[in-house]
Amino acid sequence: MKRETLLTLAVIVLLLLNFTMLGVMVFRGEQGPGPHPGPDRLIVEGLRLDKAQIQQFEELKAEHRGQMQERDLQQKATQHQLWQLLRTSSPDTTLANLLIDNLAVLEKEKKKRTFEHFQKLRAICRPEQQALFDSLIEEISKAMMPPPRGPKR
Repeated sequence: MKRETLLTLAVIVLLLLNFTMLGVMVFRGEQGPGPHPGPDRLIVEGLRLDKAQIQQFEELKAEHRGQMQERDLQQKATQHQLWQLLRTSSPDTTLANLLIDNLAVLEKEKKKRTFEHFQKLRAICRPEQQALFDSLIEEISKAMMPPPRGPKR
């Protein structure tokens, strides 16, 4: 067999395999790895929230997200100021330390606001749901964490 014929045959076989795999993935509904589901479903289903509680939860989430976005913007601006100090040959270390302290305060505020958010969530639960909350809080906190970063290649 000629080399060109062999290569053509190999390309055709590989294309057929690719199309077969795509077909299997589409028809079986397998999308491959994707982002992990957030904690919302875990909270609503795990705590068995009723419609009124779901509405309260949505309001709590909106409030919390607003607080977090505000802190994130402040952190981003402060971080930018910190990195700008590196543009000089002799950065102001006093200012750098102040900015680093501000970043720590903002991060502390975010942790505190998140804790308060979950206190409020627990408060809208009925006693039997509070027991579920107590058993689910570890899982909820893990669901909120960003996926771990692997080593860069």
